[in-house]
Amino acid sequence: MTDSRRPREGSSIMNSKGTQSKEGGNTMTLKRWTLTMMTTGLIGSMLLTACSGNNEGKSVGNSQEGTAPPASAGSASIASGGDGTTTDPTAEPLGKYDPPIKLTSARGVDSTYKYEAGDDLEHNVWTRAYQDDLGIDFSYDWTVAAAQYDEKLNIAIASGDLPDMFTVNATQLKNLVDAGQIADLTSSWDQYATDYTKQIVTEDGGHSLQSATFNGKVYAIPNTLSAVDTASVLWVRTDWLTKLGLSEPQSLQDVLTIAKAFATQDPDGNGKQDTYGLAVHKNLWDGWAGLEGFFNAYGAYPQIWVRDEASGQLAFGTVQPAMKQALADLQNLYETGAIDPEFGVKDPGKEGELADKFGLFFGKQWAPISPLQAAKNLDPEMDWKAFPIYDLNGQPTKSQAKFPVQSYTVVRKGYEHPEAAVKLANLFADKMFGPDMEPSKYGTTADNIEVFHAAVAQIWPNSQNQEAQASISAALNSNDPSSLTPALKSTYDNIVKFRNGDNSTWAFERIFGPVSSQSVLNQYLEQNLLQNNEFFGAPTPMIGSKQSSLDKMTLENLTKIIMGDASVDDFDTYVKNWSNLGGADITNEVNEWYAAQ
Repeated sequence: MTDSRRPREGSSIMNSKGTQSKEGGNTMTLKRWTLTMMTTGLIGSMLLTACSGNNEGKSVGNSQEGTAPPASAGSASIASGGDGTTTDPTAEPLGKYDPPIKLTSARGVDSTYKYEAGDDLEHNVWTRAYQDDLGIDFSYDWTVAAAQYDEKLNIAIASGDLPDMFTVNATQLKNLVDAGQIADLTSSWDQYATDYTKQIVTEDGGHSLQSATFNGKVYAIPNTLSAVDTASVLWVRTDWLTKLGLSEPQSLQDVLTIAKAFATQDPDGNGKQDTYGLAVHKNLWDGWAGLEGFFNAYGAYPQIWVRDEASGQLAFGTVQPAMKQALADLQNLYETGAIDPEFGVKDPGKEGELADKFGLFFGKQWAPISPLQAAKNLDPEMDWKAFPIYDLNGQPTKSQAKFPVQSYTVVRKGYEHPEAAVKLANLFADKMFGPDMEPSKYGTTADNIEVFHAAVAQIWPNSQNQEAQASISAALNSNDPSSLTPALKSTYDNIVKFRNGDNSTWAFERIFGPVSSQSVLNQYLEQNLLQNNEFFGAPTPMIGSKQSSLDKMTLENLTKIIMGDASVDDFDTYVKNWSNLGGADITNEVNEWYAAQ
């Protein structure tokens, strides 16, 4: 074979500005609602859509007819007092204000958002529901481009000119609490949150709500995401396994062996040495092919804080000894040609263009949507399978997950109806995931318009996708979809289409079928194989001032080691520098927070 892979010389680590690209700019990343779009059958262009932020893993609704949240998640009823009198329906979790109340907010707007004919940000299916169902006259004090939202909000916070309800990040939340500018929502949460809303927000063990709690008081509604959907799985190109006579991997050692075989034994049969074993991109983390899962196989958990069992303290995973052996094996894979020699200059999207040239990667559950579906369309014989992560000896190991909250809904201090924010969260849960959910009306329409963007106080369940996969798989195995909701029936139909020869719906099979990425994530949940980030507080002062420079140093040093431009032992020097340049101070602050929990 001739080696047509590009040479290693000339590869660099960072872009021209010396900064690390963020996943949010990656055009190959999944849209927040893509998985729900899959379950509503609205395929359209969703298979190759882009993401405006790092919001992987959305929910797909209840898995079966009859599998509903508690009754309190539904429409509010008028309660009766002990003396037989009827209480004010306004006091119910979904009770309607009469007369209506006014509620103002602020919003960062993505220019790509679309609305149904005649609608806009302030007049849409959600604002009408706020008015009709809750008696809330909702409007915006101001809107701004999403990229400018934090700056605009910080000015409003400094001036004290705040809307009634608004969204903040963890740093802004802490600053607002310290300044006494937002309402204590403890009683509003306790009295008005439905059982289902509380279930969604606390299903991560209560950490999400704890992150919004200061001195025992709840000051915000966490805008929860799905943690398990951010965990990595191992993706393997199984048609290449068959061609080379290789067995499916049962351990990380098998993965290393397969990666080298894919790079050296011409699995695509074109007579050229132009294939790779393991996909890697210049950011190292996140996206469809981040290296978190690879390191997890060694018991290393980069970029998150984990509890050190010996000391009982929190430690930053990227600088722990377990990283070293993983880096040594990555360096060996690079030296043997199993990793693209130019990964150091390729963002996730660019590396994804080689989807037909690599055979392994550790990545997210949605990878069949992008970049794999496009490659499958060009090569119908291509096939991939998701596997759990195993260590070198074949034992299951934990896959790291992101903290499922990236923003919070707060209410300005002095607003007359702070409970309205809780009611809005109740309504979102009810319309999207409750027993009478209407995802095609409030989520993504038949015209592929993502109207869910217009909703406020959004809360997303953690395991909806896994429940959906279990129900769809049961229906496929029994050839009886009668128990599925219309949304899940649509996904079922698309899997059947693939099985009947329509390759364009292959991604549905590999994400929600019996043997799929979601089935692997179900294993993680059932076997307690998730490693959560143990630090979920607001960024500490030293994180704010030092983390960015430390992250840049980390990326440079780890990439040099992988590419062989630095020795594996240089990792020890990197760890010392990380500690001396702010890492030790950050660790002390994080553990002060941890001790106070």
